[in-house]
Amino acid sequence: MTMQRYVGLTIITVAILLLTFHFATDAQDGNQAALVIDYGEGNVETRCLAFDTPQISGYDLLEQSGLGLESDFQAGGAAVCRVGETGCPASDCFCQCRGGGECVYWSYWHQLEGQWLYSQIASNAYQVSDGAVEGWVWGPGSVTEAQPPPLLTHAEICQAASPVVAPGGRRLGIGWLPYAALGFILLALGALLSFTRSHARRLNE
Repeated sequence: MTMQRYVGLTIITVAILLLTFHFATDAQDGNQAALVIDYGEGNVETRCLAFDTPQISGYDLLEQSGLGLESDFQAGGAAVCRVGETGCPASDCFCQCRGGGECVYWSYWHQLEGQWLYSQIASNAYQVSDGAVEGWVWGPGSVTEAQPPPLLTHAEICQAASPVVAPGGRRLGIGWLPYAALGFILLALGALLSFTRSHARRLNE
């Protein structure tokens, strides 16, 4: 085998290996969950989050959304008190549930089979998997009367914007580093090929 053919096969092999790494990384880092945050009065915000673990707790998903969170860990689990500027301080998590009137609080929801279900499990105990849609609503109600968030699908949320990477996680895809490495390798191999051709011409002269 000539040096030129050897270098050419090396370039092809390196490219195939990097492409394999690309798709393998996508498969490992492909977990996404969607969030629907209903602040009330028609003010709704969505987030698409990527995570590189098989599951993530509902609380961690909300915390890592970057929306800002205050919570109170009680015997029954984490109580979400405030998201962004909406809600109560952690020191008085259910500040709008006094006086015998309506109790206004952050209710927690899971979207299952195209319907919202009020969570019966604390958000720090509930495990969210790839493709899930989670909801939070600031409003009055109870387990049987609280109003769910708008019905938005995972595709509608996650196809509308790039996923937010949870801290400690990795962005979907392989980023710029492997491409830079591939470019460097190709340049090096190109220089080697040019050198071998020049050397071969000198030997033939």
